[in-house]
Amino acid sequence: MVKLLIDNGAKINKPQEGSFGSALAAAAGALRSNPKVVHYLLDRGDENTINQPLRGLYGTALIAAIWARKGGAEDFQEEREEVHNILGHSPPRFAEFAAEMHARIEYRGLEDLKRGDIKIVEILLDRGARVNNPAAEEGGLMGACEAAAEGGNAAIIEMVFQRLAIEWEELAIDQPDSSES
Repeated sequence: MVKLLIDNGAKINKPQEGSFGSALAAAAGALRSNPKVVHYLLDRGDENTINQPLRGLYGTALIAAIWARKGGAEDFQEEREEVHNILGHSPPRFAEFAAEMHARIEYRGLEDLKRGDIKIVEILLDRGARVNNPAAEEGGLMGACEAAAEGGNAAIIEMVFQRLAIEWEELAIDQPDSSES
């Protein structure tokens, strides 16, 4: 159905009355059971603005990935590969936006799995996700520690705190020493 809509001129990310384009609206239910839709949307090239913010939300491919991640623990490996694939296709100008928003999905959104993926953390941080991004209302990557702790993933917690230590050190260099007053 998604392919039929797109082939007949449906605009993937065209806002319609404050909502998504018809192709994405039609795909929303199917994405949960058909991860191939994600690849199809990625393959649309310029027609699919992968991380184009639309009213503060993801573009088509990342929304598709979110829905694809709603499976059970037995699907975790396949879902992880979807995320890696999508992050690898992200246009650089939206990398920070996509990375920080996807961090919230990876750590705060996986309530059913209660675990993270160290490789995804590395990709997110390396693509420009900021540890204390004020735009992340739920705490950015610090929120990751809470979810990772629940899942017992010490490697993620260690990496996040290493990044925090670097940021705090850089911040301290820029601040005047209050003890000299």
